Amino acid sequence: MPSSQPALPPLPANALPSAPGERRTWVGLAAGAAGCYAAGAVAAHAGLTLIIAVDAAAARRRLEQLDFYGKEMSGEGKRTIPILHLPAWETLPYDAFSPHQDIISERLATLQRLPSTQPGALVVPAATLMQRLPP
Repeated sequence: MPSSQPALPPLPANALPSAPGERRTWVGLAAGAAGCYAAGAVAAHAGLTLIIAVDAAAARRRLEQLDFYGKEMSGEGKRTIPILHLPAWETLPYDAFSPHQDIISERLATLQRLPSTQPGALVVPAATLMQRLPP
């Protein structure tokens, strides 16, 4: 029997920025709540939503959560909003070897899709934000 209640609770009124350029930080949330809030924020925003993760493992978890909650929020069983990931190089600047080819490919694909992704989400580890990109 279908339930009359939504599958996921709505975001609190103060969870999203109310003006352009305003930022919100969520702390003290339970493990899955951050992913649920992030998916709700992405769905409610018409532009690109930047989601910063502590490290690469946290970014992967956030990607999985966004995929799961995005499917739940669409009601169709499939995600309707694109989710991009810009992974870290996972090498040190003075390493004698290059990053893995899969990482390079994923970064290039994300950078190519980024200008045309609206609405959508970009999940980035904090270390990746510290690296410079060409214009």
